[in-house]
Amino acid sequence: KCFNPAAIFHYDLEAHAAIYAIQAALAEARLSADAITQVSACANSTRAGDVMESTALQASLGPRYSNYILHAVKALTGEPFSAGGAMQIASILQDVQNGNALIDSFGPIGTSSALVIRNGS
Repeated sequence: KCFNPAAIFHYDLEAHAAIYAIQAALAEARLSADAITQVSACANSTRAGDVMESTALQASLGPRYSNYILHAVKALTGEPFSAGGAMQIASILQDVQNGNALIDSFGPIGTSSALVIRNGS
């Protein structure tokens, strides 16, 4: 369900697979959206990608969506492709000691992934 073949080479603006990936990561971490304090967004500064990601985050995180600390490292560096996940993790590790973080990653080839990092307390 995290792969949407209909979205190959264009973003699924309804964000079906992205929503599923975020909800699955929260479920695996046994956390509700309320337990997340910050988000490392894919945010690669593509118009369609940013719209899709915003839709997924709003649908998955609910009304507190606009209150999260948001990291958007790729908006500053450009799209690093396969290095993107490592960059997102590195950018949020210092702050995760203050709460739980959600990292999402989506692509225009139908792939969606999400990871929750817990602060351990």
